[in-house]
Amino acid sequence: MRVGVRGRSHEVRDEYTARDSSDAATLVTEIAFALTFLAASALGSPRVDEDPPKPASDVLQRAASRPVARFGTHEVTIGEIVDAALRFYPEARTELDTPYGEQFFDSPEMDGWIAAYLDLLTLARDPRSNGALPPKAAIDRAIEERAGSLQRAPNAPASSPAAPDEAARGRARRLYGFEAARQARLDELVPEIRDRNEVRRYVQAHPEEAIGRIRARFLDFSARDATGKRWPRARREQVRSDAERVLARLRAGEPFDDVERQVEHPSTSRPARPRETLRWIAYDGTPLPAPLLRALFRSKEDLVGPIETRDGYTIAKIEERARRAPLDFEAMADPLARQARRDAQLDLLESLRADVSIVVY
Repeated sequence: MRVGVRGRSHEVRDEYTARDSSDAATLVTEIAFALTFLAASALGSPRVDEDPPKPASDVLQRAASRPVARFGTHEVTIGEIVDAALRFYPEARTELDTPYGEQFFDSPEMDGWIAAYLDLLTLARDPRSNGALPPKAAIDRAIEERAGSLQRAPNAPASSPAAPDEAARGRARRLYGFEAARQARLDELVPEIRDRNEVRRYVQAHPEEAIGRIRARFLDFSARDATGKRWPRARREQVRSDAERVLARLRAGEPFDDVERQVEHPSTSRPARPRETLRWIAYDGTPLPAPLLRALFRSKEDLVGPIETRDGYTIAKIEERARRAPLDFEAMADPLARQARRDAQLDLLESLRADVSIVVY
């Protein structure tokens, strides 16, 4: 069976990407948002600058009991997630009980809600957590930060402040409220690193992440249909099996370019892209999915994967490794401290995930 695959040598974006992502990633997000809400508007659904309409159907009532995941022995339903969203998105019930909601519940945006909510349930297992969601004030601050990134002018540095308007706040609540809540909880559990010696220890333990860079090729195995809807679990597992078979061929010595052509363009002959034209990837600020980025920089092998992403699975072949200019620690101490904190947050999340069975339907 041929699966949806595309070979890449550029960045992608996925759940829990580092917050210092490039403007290209923000542009992709904005385009996805625009398409989603244009489609919703065509059905008479609310825009962020409109007052929420009265419920026009029983969409939410019909969807509420639908299970979307299993966390341990607990069945997670759409209704449970929507109720949790009321903490930061008070219009959720009104706006989702419309034809827009019917689309939303089968959209990649809903998949993002599910992933972030499951992470919040995971973080709630930490004894320092108090409930599944952090305090509303903490979520609001994280949403304001995300809204500012949506409002930031194109090509402006990620660190440049921006005063978000209500439209940006509305988009942030709808699309990123659960991600903001997850980040707020992670920030609560893993505070800022102010000790310079701790930052030095991080650099010594992870030199590739601190000053390394990589050139790589990618093969993506899509687990979504043409409309963006995620395939059922059984078919997603088949996609993973297909990715593992392709990885086995690569490990057996088949050239990456030949495999890519056979999988992606079986009826055409396409020249291989020269290695020197591949873009350099750095650990800090590159908008790759965090699990893929970590796998790339922590792998001792050149072939990495399959790594699960929001849209399916990815295989990577590292073509070249290099070191950047010698590190000026004092000049880089603050961004390195933020990077070390993000890594510690991911380590915490991964360790907690390992102790519970999580299945997304």
